[in-house]
Amino acid sequence: MKFIKTKKFKYGSISAGYTLAFVAAVLALNLIITALSMHFFWFFNFDMSGHDFYSISDVTHDLFNETLNETDSFEIVFMMERDRLEVSPDPMMRQIHNMALRYEMTFSFISVSYVDPLLNPELVRDLTAHTLAATISLTDIAIRAASGQFMILAGSSFFMRDQQTNAPVAFSGERRFTSAMLSLATSDAIAYFTVGHGEISYDDPRMSNFRELLGIAGFEIRNIDLRIEDIDPRARLIIINSPRTDFQGVHGEVNEIHKLQQFVDNRGHLMVFLDPNPNIGRLNELENFLDNRGISFNNNIVTESSRNALPDNYQTIWATYELDSTLGSSFHIALRREFSSPPRAVARDTRTLNIANSDIRVSPNKNIHIAPILTTSRDAMVRDMRVLDSNTRAVYDPILVVSQGEWFIPETGDTMTGVIIAGGSSSFISNDFLDLESPTFANNDIMWAALRAMITDNLDPERARIEFAPFFSEALAISSGQANTWMIVISAVIPAAIMTMGTVVFFKRRYL
Repeated sequence: MKFIKTKKFKYGSISAGYTLAFVAAVLALNLIITALSMHFFWFFNFDMSGHDFYSISDVTHDLFNETLNETDSFEIVFMMERDRLEVSPDPMMRQIHNMALRYEMTFSFISVSYVDPLLNPELVRDLTAHTLAATISLTDIAIRAASGQFMILAGSSFFMRDQQTNAPVAFSGERRFTSAMLSLATSDAIAYFTVGHGEISYDDPRMSNFRELLGIAGFEIRNIDLRIEDIDPRARLIIINSPRTDFQGVHGEVNEIHKLQQFVDNRGHLMVFLDPNPNIGRLNELENFLDNRGISFNNNIVTESSRNALPDNYQTIWATYELDSTLGSSFHIALRREFSSPPRAVARDTRTLNIANSDIRVSPNKNIHIAPILTTSRDAMVRDMRVLDSNTRAVYDPILVVSQGEWFIPETGDTMTGVIIAGGSSSFISNDFLDLESPTFANNDIMWAALRAMITDNLDPERARIEFAPFFSEALAISSGQANTWMIVISAVIPAAIMTMGTVVFFKRRYL
């Protein structure tokens, strides 16, 4: 009992008590702030980057005020649970998530949700659009609008990359989120079917399934006669489906080719399917236009071996997947990953195509990449449509190809793309092989991959200039004299001051 009354115990116990109380208070405050920050991201999370990575500019506020109405709302969906996302080893996904939470806290019409497509595939069923394989990646971000339209953005698209090294050099989170929501809010993107040249138009009964797939992707579908109509600025896709006569060029009454050229130069997308027909010669104007994009059609028809075709003259063929080209294989990579033995794409009465052997450099800021998507097999034969008994080998010749133009915009740091898909048979998108109710062939997946690429637009730099946040490598630049001064202060002066204060306190308390 005497020890309890001593100064040593009294002052020591009070000090220990204060210390324990202080530690407990810090822990309690930390738990409270952590819990509140989960619900009030805007107040408790600050942008410490120094470069406003997570700020939302006045441009976005103005665009939303000008464009959106009271019924517009958006849901940002991440393809993993929040807990897993917040501890993700990928810092880029964490940055995107932080930006999404900032949007949620800033705008009442935006919400953020989470779903694991591997554990709950039914929750993302609407995003796969009647395909055989779910084309959703864990690093994809889906944005759903109240209208039911949606857009899927790859995580990598939120970052500007160096053209030489492909290393990320800037964060464009605001640009991507704002542009996607504006695009969905004005989701009247037009897909045209050309008419006036004997084509198969969108209202042909054979196109009903493809027409529905276009609608799911978010397109408004129309016919257009380029001889008498101009292309609406909202158009994103033009489909030329098995024309029997040529388009008019520079010597025609109306230059239809010039309209198509302006459309693709403005990053419009194009699909061209030219069926083999012995009664139709070369469509000079249209095919010369495609030649400039590295694509040309052969006037032949493919015959496959019995193991690669149905027994109707062996001209309904199982296409072979192109695996050597990253660009071409991207249209069916999800399907091949999903199945160890993936279903095949089918085409009837198809011709082969030739493509440029290398990329086409149009200007310092524009390149065109060309690649096969589907080819014949190693056993295929082709017959010239103008010459009987002219069978020749066609080993892995392209029958469906892509030509992708890429424009680098120095003012904004964006890379814009425009895609041309060209095929040797209109049957590829017909109801015979494209079935949304019970998909059997890979045609659904390949066309959905193409449409998804076409509907996922970048923000038009002329519409709004939302700044991106560059990454900086910032070293502390000081002179050698300053470095020596700070070294002495940190390593000697501050420790000496602390030791002096501790010694004074010790001796004063010792003689209390």
